[in-house]
Amino acid sequence: SWCSDERAYREAYTGKLMEVLSVVHNIAIRNAGHKVIVQLAATLFTTCSKFGHRMTRQCAVNVNRWTADLKAAFSRLLHLQQQELGGTGGVGMQQGMQNDITTFDAH
Repeated sequence: SWCSDERAYREAYTGKLMEVLSVVHNIAIRNAGHKVIVQLAATLFTTCSKFGHRMTRQCAVNVNRWTADLKAAFSRLLHLQQQELGGTGGVGMQQGMQNDITTFDAH
């Protein structure tokens, strides 16, 4: 994908890269209740953050901030879903979601 290509992080492309990442961030935050959307966005931002050394300082700061926002949104989603499952015997589902947040943390 384009985000795993070093050329995407050249200074000439920084403006467009930031536009795309801003849109992805906004969509993911607006749809924070949808785990798949947040996970896809997190994967994109994780890939981009691997190239932080190629980004302008402001671009790297934005990517880090947006990644933190997504992690917080995913944590809130996990917490809300665990509350909904409280006492209903959804232990397997809770464990699966805990694995999701651990995976997100690893990014």
